[in-house]
Amino acid sequence: MHKDPFAWLVVSMILIHSEVQLIIPSFPELGNFFAVSDYRVSLFVTSNMLGFCLGSPFYGVLCDKWGIRRCYLFGSSVFLIGCLGCFLVTTYDLFCVFRFVQGIGAAVAGVVGFSQASKAGDEQKVAFRLGVLNGVVTFALAGGPVLGNILQSYFGAVGNLTCILCFAVINLILIWRVLPADDTSNLLQQQQQQQGWNGYLQCLRNPVFMLSILTKDLAVSAYLIYFSWSAFVLVDQWGMSSYEYGVVQFLIVVSYSVVTLFAGRLWTRFGPGSYILVSLSAWLVAWICASQVVEPVTEIFAANFWSIVCYSVGGALAVQFLFITAFMGVEGYKSQASAVAAVSRFSFPALALALWGRVYPPSWLGVRMALAVFATFASLGLLCVLKLRGSQHVSGKPFVPDPTFEKS
Repeated sequence: MHKDPFAWLVVSMILIHSEVQLIIPSFPELGNFFAVSDYRVSLFVTSNMLGFCLGSPFYGVLCDKWGIRRCYLFGSSVFLIGCLGCFLVTTYDLFCVFRFVQGIGAAVAGVVGFSQASKAGDEQKVAFRLGVLNGVVTFALAGGPVLGNILQSYFGAVGNLTCILCFAVINLILIWRVLPADDTSNLLQQQQQQQGWNGYLQCLRNPVFMLSILTKDLAVSAYLIYFSWSAFVLVDQWGMSSYEYGVVQFLIVVSYSVVTLFAGRLWTRFGPGSYILVSLSAWLVAWICASQVVEPVTEIFAANFWSIVCYSVGGALAVQFLFITAFMGVEGYKSQASAVAAVSRFSFPALALALWGRVYPPSWLGVRMALAVFATFASLGLLCVLKLRGSQHVSGKPFVPDPTFEKS
């Protein structure tokens, strides 16, 4: 019987990616518990991201050699070990080690999820599934601190660590029960066709893929800067209540997620040219709103809200186009391409955030400049990708369905 694992992969990605941001509200309490400085507390995120970036390339190869089910069960087991370790340890060094293990295990979700979405068959189906995954990852990353704040308020850091551990257990049971076994005959054929570690060299040599991925992460960088600084700007500087802050963040995330879900249909209906024009227009409106010099807090908030919403709409359209374009020319090494995209998705915006923080302190001026600078460079990259895409006739290249995915 035909079973499509995509829906369960979506649920798994929500459970796993939530851990990245869920624990952040507990950092002050953990810092006091371990008696370490704020800088050393920030290494909880660094160690987790390092594990994610180092684990992704291995899953790109293991996915082809072991198949989806075995690879995902292995990664989910590693993730559970990391979560259990973080829950039990009482020393700072061991906590960082198990955060690193968490990141290694969590990397499997993005690699397998985006790899299988890109093998779905026709272009419209691929566009829809990539849109769903992009929206899900964004929702999980942005919604994690909201849930974390609630748990921290009532149960403290123990509540957040318990929730993450429960997510890991549920995820492993879910994958064990519902993810179908790989077809061994097709798996052998797939192993013979795949590039292995050479697939990563193919990714680096593919200009359309690399430019699409880097441009996408340029667009996401300003979005990450806003979310990282929003609590400081909206709550500490502007005096917004926690409830109002939560509503604003929710509306911004929803605007991004909803546009992402329907972006594939818009692309199919209007074509790449008109689609990109809408994205660039939304970024232009965002820049105009952000550049307004206003004084009253209510007007500042309005400028902030509409600029971020417009940037989210333009970014959702751009990211969808760039993701689909990136995966259209990577036949034979899509698992490796997914691993490269996963590493870049977390490392590039985090590096941009760190560098931008050295230029501007957390402030609305810093957010405004980030919107202007990153949107400008992302727009240039978007136009270059559109030109390369047309010159290589990528738009006319049909997708080749993956037999392993279809039969699983």
